[in-house]
Amino acid sequence: MKIGIIGSGGMAKALAGKWRSKHDVMLSGRNAERAQAAASETGAVAGTATEAAAFGDVVVLATRWEDVFSGIESAGGPDAFKGKIVIDINNPVSTESFLTTREDGRSLTQAIADHLPGAHVGKAFNMAQVAVWEDEDMHYDGRQMVTL
Repeated sequence: MKIGIIGSGGMAKALAGKWRSKHDVMLSGRNAERAQAAASETGAVAGTATEAAAFGDVVVLATRWEDVFSGIESAGGPDAFKGKIVIDINNPVSTESFLTTREDGRSLTQAIADHLPGAHVGKAFNMAQVAVWEDEDMHYDGRQMVTL
């Protein structure tokens, strides 16, 4: 499978590192040098957001939650995601109140799905912090976490 990642930060790198052994992965980001460094570190390839969206059968939105919609636009807008599986990995939640930080109170994933009517949008990988995904062993309480 081909996975395009819009983003090149910690979560993007950690997930790319897990997936790279089984899938073709492309990382992108606002900063081409940072995206190239992240790709080199994980064994993925680097590209622009437009290239990552076109490349992936699955496209992962690994930007800060505040930047999701600008990331979608930099990838070519809603048309670039038609027919794609899109995974939102964000948590727009206050760490103090555990309530959404979105002004409209709506689910970010639902807002993304509404914005990308031709895509299949879901949420995943947001319930574990980057350190969990970076962990080589990934055994917790006698069970192993896996990524496919």
